Amino acid sequence: MGNLHGKDRLPKYHPIVGSSSKTSLVDDPTDPPFVVVWCDASIGSDTNASDDVNTLIQLTRIVNRKRQLIHTFSELDACQDFIYHASNVCLIVSGQMGTQLVPLVHGLHQLHSVYIFCFNK
Repeated sequence: MGNLHGKDRLPKYHPIVGSSSKTSLVDDPTDPPFVVVWCDASIGSDTNASDDVNTLIQLTRIVNRKRQLIHTFSELDACQDFIYHASNVCLIVSGQMGTQLVPLVHGLHQLHSVYIFCFNK
C-alpha cells in the first residue's frame, strides 16, 4: 500500500440505481477496510457513560458492514502508538485531544481521515 494523496485518498463509491428510481451508494469491495480509532479523554468516565454507549452503538452500525472493530482510547500516547502501527486509520477525535493528537499524526501515511467529534462551537 503506497502513500496516497489528494482525491486518491477518498473512498470510492459506486451508485446503484434500482427499479424504484432511488439511488444508493455501495462501498467498493476492493477498498481495504478502515481501522476505526476513537480517541477521547472522557471515554469510560462516569459522567459521559450513556453518551459513550450511544455513540459506540451508532458507530458500530456503520462499521459492522465490513466487520470492523472500533478501537477506543482515552490516553493520547496509547492512541498515537496504535496509529503508528496500524494502516488505513479513520480517526475520530475529541476537540480537546484533537488539538494535541492531530499535529502528531497529520502527515502519517497510516491515516486515511480525521473527524473531530466536538460539541463546542
